[in-house]
Amino acid sequence: MFKELNGTCLMLLRLNPAFMLIKLYFSLALFSLSAPTIGQIMQIKNEVAETPREISFLDSTFVWTENHLYCCAGGSQSFKYTFDSQPTMLAGKTYFELLQAEEENSEEWGNTGNYIRSENNVVYLYQSPNEVELYNFNLMIGDTFQYALPEIVDSINNIILLNGEIRKQWKLRCIYDDPETAIYSEWIQGIGNVNGLFAVNDATNCSADGDGSDIVCMYRNDTLIYDDPLIDGCWFLPTTTQEVKQDFIVFAPNPTTDFINILGLKEDKVNIRIYNVMGQQVCGIDKKSIDVRDFSPGYYYAFILFNDRHSVLQGFIKY
Repeated sequence: MFKELNGTCLMLLRLNPAFMLIKLYFSLALFSLSAPTIGQIMQIKNEVAETPREISFLDSTFVWTENHLYCCAGGSQSFKYTFDSQPTMLAGKTYFELLQAEEENSEEWGNTGNYIRSENNVVYLYQSPNEVELYNFNLMIGDTFQYALPEIVDSINNIILLNGEIRKQWKLRCIYDDPETAIYSEWIQGIGNVNGLFAVNDATNCSADGDGSDIVCMYRNDTLIYDDPLIDGCWFLPTTTQEVKQDFIVFAPNPTTDFINILGLKEDKVNIRIYNVMGQQVCGIDKKSIDVRDFSPGYYYAFILFNDRHSVLQGFIKY
């Protein structure tokens, strides 16, 4: 039928040149039904070529607090961090130095000697004469990453920061661990590891040591964008195990098989984090009685965070 129609059109064209316009219009109409417009082609190309939007925290508008827990020496200490506003050229590349302050309201930033840069969603740490990847925010589920130990991306999700921004979240586990017993690292794009910028597990046996750290809160341009939900406040005063004894804080019964009670706490509001000797957080509670019936036998650390921003460390044994 189409051939007959074409033949009719050609015959009519021979009879009347005006039908040339009709044939041209008819051909364009058929093409438009099967071919995308230029706008659609551009959209497809953009979708194929699009890369994740880079979100960097390597500038002086970011200020965050990390609380460092020292299980062996006892106690904890808070530090405030930001990046130098002036870049530093090293090996032909532009880095920014990490700066540190040791008091909550201090603006006296000290040098740390750690130089970091970001490019194409990868964060690099300078280690003369080379550099290493500190984070790679292009990783997909199943990809492996190694800074101090090999880890595998277990899941990727979206989270909403306190200022409403949507960020990607990666959870990585030791490549040798089963998901059931894995030690996880948690990254947030534009924040880094929620356990601290340089937080890593032990490189020798793919397990955490007893020390640990947490990003307590992070500000950008004086706007709070991240706040640890288990910690009330952005700063904790340094404490030691001797101060714990002076406060007459006692765990009883210790050792225990089912419940352990924290005696001597004068504060009504506390946050308690329990860690095993591998540095894994077992639970986080706000009660002075801890149910340990499901804990494996062993030694545990209780990191107690008070509403006056003090923190203390105490240990107990589960039979």
